[in-house]
Amino acid sequence: MNLLHKPTRHSVRVLALPAIIVVASFSPLAAWEVERYLPTEIPETIVLTQQPMGVLTVISGNVTVNGNPSQTGMTILSNSTISTDSDGDAVIDLGLLGRVELYDRTTILLTFTPVQLYVKSKCSRTSIRVIQGQVDVKSPKSETLLDGDEETYGGSVECVSNGGTDFIVDCSGRRRVIVPARRILSLLGGGAGLLGTLAPEPSPSLP
Repeated sequence: MNLLHKPTRHSVRVLALPAIIVVASFSPLAAWEVERYLPTEIPETIVLTQQPMGVLTVISGNVTVNGNPSQTGMTILSNSTISTDSDGDAVIDLGLLGRVELYDRTTILLTFTPVQLYVKSKCSRTSIRVIQGQVDVKSPKSETLLDGDEETYGGSVECVSNGGTDFIVDCSGRRRVIVPARRILSLLGGGAGLLGTLAPEPSPSLP
């Protein structure tokens, strides 16, 4: 007597039903696991709300940000008022947007977005010197300053840059050759090394 029976269609359906239920229950989880690794586009509104930040470097003198004494390394946010005293010299590094250097007796309002920076000086006389890039002056007259250009305006100046620009704002009112302070420091460092190599060796002492 054969005790082994061939499975009937009904029994196969009964056995297959739990397996189908298990697979069906896991399919949404599997889809979710795949989708979590797929790249998604970030909404433009979120990107634009992620404002960049600047970093302050105090080269000399006293510098205030929004009226508060500040030191090297301070974070500069958009819509900040930065001022230097009679001996002040400061640089605001904005990463891809560029750098703005302030000479003594200079006050500016600095506003920026991820793609543009805006500077408004607050003084009776303003000199703008472009070291690298392009600065578009909006007031008191409309003009574009490029690498090496320097202009002096009576009163406050409003200007914008679309990034990658290195320029100087000077409200001191003194006529002088404008040279970036960071370049002077690098030249002094190189000169010190050169003097060290040129210095004569001490003559040996006689017995």
